[in-house]
Amino acid sequence: MKRLSFVLILALALVALPSTAEAQFRIGARGKILFPTGSFDDVAKTGWGLAATGDFTIIPLVKLRGEVGYNKFDGEDVSGGATIDDWNIWSFLIGARLQLPIIYFSLDGGYYTELDEFSLLPGLGFRFLFLDVGGRYKWTGENWFEIFGGVSF
Repeated sequence: MKRLSFVLILALALVALPSTAEAQFRIGARGKILFPTGSFDDVAKTGWGLAATGDFTIIPLVKLRGEVGYNKFDGEDVSGGATIDDWNIWSFLIGARLQLPIIYFSLDGGYYTELDEFSLLPGLGFRFLFLDVGGRYKWTGENWFEIFGGVSF
């Protein structure tokens, strides 16, 4: 049984190693579409965002990441003809990514300025060469799901 466990761990490690050398530090940019959920959906329309990102490779499987972003939601129309103000939210995130050959899983923690709250964001994405696409969910506080696409070098 020990031998089988060792073989499985070794096979996983070999599959997870990138086929070409990868930079230890990458910077990038991404665009986002933001879909409010829960009670936030009652006061905000679908939004958009832009972000600057940075990844630092600890080992080929694990990366530390940071992100500074701008998120914009238009206010929702409410009964009586009133409109809720727009939401202009700056975000500052830091987290980790488990990077398999193409797919990755991430968990970020972030601070959101206009909301004045901290949140966790689990995510799933695909990175191939310099392209990065995926989605993540702002889990705590005002909730939304975001789909993003971008580049990193």
